[in-house]
Amino acid sequence: MPGLDTQVPKESNIPAGTHWTDIAPPGSVVLMQQPPDQTVALLGDIVATRYMKRGIRGVFVDGRVRDVVACGEIARNAPPEQTFTIWSRALSSVGTSLDAKPWGVDIPLVVGGVEVRAGDVLVADEGEGVACVIPRDRFQEVVELLPKLKEADDGLLGDVQSGMGFGEAVGRWPGHYTNHK
Repeated sequence: MPGLDTQVPKESNIPAGTHWTDIAPPGSVVLMQQPPDQTVALLGDIVATRYMKRGIRGVFVDGRVRDVVACGEIARNAPPEQTFTIWSRALSSVGTSLDAKPWGVDIPLVVGGVEVRAGDVLVADEGEGVACVIPRDRFQEVVELLPKLKEADDGLLGDVQSGMGFGEAVGRWPGHYTNHK
């Protein structure tokens, strides 16, 4: 993965005597990443249970997960006041073993060619994956755009549902595409 080698610190920044699953504060969404040549899973039912019990809201795994059925049950059975969701790039039936070693927390990562930093917002669609990364310093700007985008999206969908051609509907709702000219 381009840029990954330059992002990983030479020495682990995980405090001695602290398990990596205990570092993220409750309410966090955790992004985990593994080298592309590893085939073991980074997350399974045990880690998912620990995160859910600690109040972690979700986990993005730029790598592999296992125990998919059990992880789905963990997410479905999270307390009503807590959402817990897991997204992953791939699956593996192989447990982590000693192949994957936690190394750094709160470090920039390059995922799919996009840099992600602690505090950035990952936008995901249930069942579809990550749609975008919003840098922390641009979050308010995006929030202000959302009502206009939602209005245009709903209008475009309504026009297409009523039988209008796509090109004509886009013409009526040019705000649907932020790059529309």
